[in-house]
Amino acid sequence: MYKYALTLIASLMIAAAVQADIDHIKLPSLGDGISGIVSKQQERALGDAWLRMFRARAHTISDPLLLEYTENLVRRMANYSELEDKSISLVIVDSPAINAFAVPGGVMGINNGLFLNASGEQEFASVIAHELGHLSQRHFARNLENAQARSVPTMAGLLAGMLILAAGGGDAGVATIAATQAAAAESQLAHSRLHEIEADRTGMDTMVRAGMEPLAMARMFETMLDAKRFSGKNYPEFLLTHPLTERRVSDAKTRARNYSLENKDKSLDYHLMQSRVRMHFAHSPGEAITIFKAEMANTLDPVLHTAYRYGLVLAYTDSRQFDQAQQALDTLLQDDGLRLVYQLAQADIYSRAQQHTKATHHLENLLKITPNSHAVTMALARSYLQIGEAKAASNLLEQHSRRRPNTPSVWYELAEAKGLAGDILGVHTARGEYFLLTGILDEAGRQLNYALNIARGDFMETAKLEQRLRYLEELRNVKL
Repeated sequence: MYKYALTLIASLMIAAAVQADIDHIKLPSLGDGISGIVSKQQERALGDAWLRMFRARAHTISDPLLLEYTENLVRRMANYSELEDKSISLVIVDSPAINAFAVPGGVMGINNGLFLNASGEQEFASVIAHELGHLSQRHFARNLENAQARSVPTMAGLLAGMLILAAGGGDAGVATIAATQAAAAESQLAHSRLHEIEADRTGMDTMVRAGMEPLAMARMFETMLDAKRFSGKNYPEFLLTHPLTERRVSDAKTRARNYSLENKDKSLDYHLMQSRVRMHFAHSPGEAITIFKAEMANTLDPVLHTAYRYGLVLAYTDSRQFDQAQQALDTLLQDDGLRLVYQLAQADIYSRAQQHTKATHHLENLLKITPNSHAVTMALARSYLQIGEAKAASNLLEQHSRRRPNTPSVWYELAEAKGLAGDILGVHTARGEYFLLTGILDEAGRQLNYALNIARGDFMETAKLEQRLRYLEELRNVKL
């Protein structure tokens, strides 16, 4: 057990060397030290620690609209999965590569590049379902027990390599994983293949229960294999940790035929988000305008036509062609005026055109209709700041932080709002929470101690800050 833990530390040092800010983050010990069994509580602790480490060095996306859509889809799939604990901590990685991963303790990562390659929501959801399969079957714990029995610490290296790879480390991540796998015995590789098949099976069951077409999983696998064939050495990162063969694709097709369910309806929400991601990766707004116009002219699919028009709205807005953006958006609003995505696009046009009061009123009305929307709340908070209403932004974000205490961007924006509102105690408190979530523990300690010094005399605030500082020490002193 302790030999395994030391190997885990050594492997994670590879990742820590890339950025000094994370070299103090430790992963908890795994297993009870006697039987080697990994408890669910230990898996949760591992996931929390890994997520802090990952956020400290990965390029992640905080786009509230994209995050809200993806969280809703993950939550929907999790509710139909075999997971006992349905809560999932989601992180979206800013990378065009095809990749997704799951870490013990309910952590899931998805590259926004998956939106570029999954042809529809069902294909996208099949990857989520597959990752949920790994989590529900506790493959990490089973791999660990198998590896410990033979003194092969494959999972330690795999986690370290995944950290580098998923965060954009490229060849370094590949080398870590390759070296680890080369050291593994053939039986361990067979065990991994078994887990992949098991995740395919449970994932497909999840899709069926969610009312989705099971064949979508096989189609997504084919997309990944095609990417591997045609892109040479830059094959999908997903395939490095999820070995995929023609046989597995064939098996997925055969298994899908056992279900009578077929649902090939396109999800407009998914394709709107896909256009949003495509806009994010476009070289320039002008290029995006040209592409979206051409695609609108060449498609007969009404869902895709609508999604391309939305992309055109975003591109025109980015290029500050507000009249053209409004004209394109008006067409969408005429067909579906209540859709949240379009209403937020309208607010963005107002804001970019310096019509901040108009944007604020629009978002206030929108929040009354969707009071818990992360995307609307974050947009309104920014709009309040633009009209000089820092106190209103601070109050709104403070309430939101209680609903979403584990979302770093909420604390980041709250710190800014507190600063502009003149609340110095609030600035340091919010910064402390932000750095706790992003794994920069030394800075978290500094900020929380600044806040504690200011709060002296306020019993309630002092008690809360002291509790957070005790939690920080727990993170620093995890026993390995």
